[in-house]
Amino acid sequence: MRVATALLVCLGLTASGPFTLAQTSTRAPTTAAPKAQKAAEPPRAPAFEYLGTLHAETGTRTVVENGPQGTRTIVQVVGGRFEGPRLKASVQTPAGDWITNRADGSYRLDVRLTLKTA
Repeated sequence: MRVATALLVCLGLTASGPFTLAQTSTRAPTTAAPKAQKAAEPPRAPAFEYLGTLHAETGTRTVVENGPQGTRTIVQVVGGRFEGPRLKASVQTPAGDWITNRADGSYRLDVRLTLKTA
């Protein structure tokens, strides 16, 4: 077993705050005079908060080449820990990361793991 240096990077970002949603109507327009409206307040940007860092211990690695989506690397996660200012937890098994290297050079991460708090 070895500790992955670049396997998993936990962004630890959460979004909060009001969001403005566009809404469409299928009703026919009316001829009534529009009501006076308040000046629209611009939407606020989402707020971000650091949650912590994830350290993962990796096990076996399996490479599946030339799949329909690209080359897939399946990495077993056998343990680890998550540490942040408000949350500390251990990685439970089974867990893993299914990394797809696409033909355009981009990567798609599919990390699945469970964190257990004390």
